[in-house]
Amino acid sequence: MDVIDTGVLITLTWFLIPGVIIDYLARQTTTIKQCDGTLRLIYLSGFSLLNYALFGWLVDFMPWFWLKLAVVIITSSLVGVGVCHVHGSLLIRKLLDKVGLHARHPMSTAWEFVFNRKEQSFICVHLKSGEIYRGVFGSSSIASDNYDHLDLYLEKICKCDDNGDWYYVENSKGVYIPYDEIQALEIVE
Repeated sequence: MDVIDTGVLITLTWFLIPGVIIDYLARQTTTIKQCDGTLRLIYLSGFSLLNYALFGWLVDFMPWFWLKLAVVIITSSLVGVGVCHVHGSLLIRKLLDKVGLHARHPMSTAWEFVFNRKEQSFICVHLKSGEIYRGVFGSSSIASDNYDHLDLYLEKICKCDDNGDWYYVENSKGVYIPYDEIQALEIVE
């Protein structure tokens, strides 16, 4: 078995690991478009270069490889958290707008915007068949983020009385609604 060259190990440490860590953290709170192959490698390398530009000087002070690796992991995590905050920052978006660079909304689809909010919502789901499901989208509900198969699970079902007031359906464990059956969603206060 060949021993890995130190130069190759250092290159992997600086130009692969940070990108993977930053990308992972960024995807936990933001909606970054999926990409594969060469584009993904460029994307990961870009994050790694950002980390190197910000913290490369720090590694020169570390005497051992494992200590350098620890610094790379810690700084990559810090940059990943920073990317999350910058990506969703209204202030950054306003600054970019002022200089003529119009940033896209941090949510890439309206579906994500509606269902990535943290608070509980009452939702009317209008189906193509004309039926209407009313329910609660809360912490035990799920809205798929797989664009090939978007679907919705509402944790509680509601009905509407003659006065327009909502009430919970007893003994209901929620409802699953396939995306291709949904005509419109209405978020109710």
